[in-house]
Formats: sequence, structure tokens, C-alpha cells
Amino acid sequence: MSSIDVLLADDNIADARLAVEAMDLSALSATVHVVGTGQEAIAFLKREPPHTQAPRPCVVLLDWRMPRQGGQDVLQIVRGDPALKFLPVVVFTGSSSRLDAREAYEAGANCYVRKPSEFEEATAQLG
Repeated sequence: MSSIDVLLADDNIADARLAVEAMDLSALSATVHVVGTGQEAIAFLKREPPHTQAPRPCVVLLDWRMPRQGGQDVLQIVRGDPALKFLPVVVFTGSSSRLDAREAYEAGANCYVRKPSEFEEATAQLG
């Protein structure tokens, strides 16, 4: 089975590590590229320095509430770019707000998933 590339954009190091560990334990064969800011996510997706050799991910896991350039800003840029607009984006966030979920779907998110609070729950969601 070949590996897929996943871009995980999350400013919380512990949450990012948990997601990567859960994917490592799942049946999914994925190479996860982690960035900590919305600006870095856009640079990765547009292959701007320092990500000029970045692979095109098959899916983006996007934290909705990042400082400065949040998930909503990133999603708006992705959906407005002809080269990226069809890229699947999963909003992967700690927010259980129905308003956030609605805004994410209205902005073009393919899915809205609340981050699990426990490791076992994380592996169950991704496995």
C-alpha cells in the first residue's frame, strides 16, 4: 500500500503529536507534514519558501482556531486558489461550537471533526 501525504496545520504541539501518533497506529498509510501556523500552511500548499519541494497533500487537517491567520483564513485562500480549490479540507478542531461548524461548512470545508480528548478516542476516529 502506498503512502498518502497529509498536511496537518495546528498550533497546539500536543494536539498535533496526538493526531500523528493516532494516524501512525491506524490502517492508513500516511506521511503527515505538520505546520504550526496558517501562514506556514499556505506556504506549504503554494510551495513557497521554505516549502518549495513540498508534496501536494491528498487532504488537509486544519485547526479552525489558530492565532493570526486562522483556519477560516486558510480555507478561504485554499478555496479561492484554482490550483487548490478542490483539495479536501477537514476542519480538525477543539471547538464544538455549532457556529464554528456552520462557518466551516459555509467556507467550503469538506468535514468538521472535533478533536478527541483521549488517545484511544483519537485512534478510533482515525482508524
